Amino acid sequence: MMVAGPSVARRIELAVDIGKRHRHWETAVVELADIIGSGLHVSEAVPAAFGLFACCPNSAVDAIISGVNIGNDTDTVRHHGRGDFRRIPWAWRLFPPII
Repeated sequence: MMVAGPSVARRIELAVDIGKRHRHWETAVVELADIIGSGLHVSEAVPAAFGLFACCPNSAVDAIISGVNIGNDTDTVRHHGRGDFRRIPWAWRLFPPII
């Protein structure tokens, strides 16, 4: 089935790849904002949150701070980042299947 708009799943994969390339969220937010975006739409906010989580897999605080500092719709990105971090089991954070 064809859906109008970008694939959220593919954008999550791209955002995770971007997040993994950066050691610090300060540099990750720049590339994520430029390529993925950080707006209200699900095709931006959710992938951006996953990208920030991939950059900060062991620190909920850093994931939240990066979401606040990414720009545009920061409260939505931060909310997804905080929620996603809490919902992913600890073992997956250490050896994540997609992140």
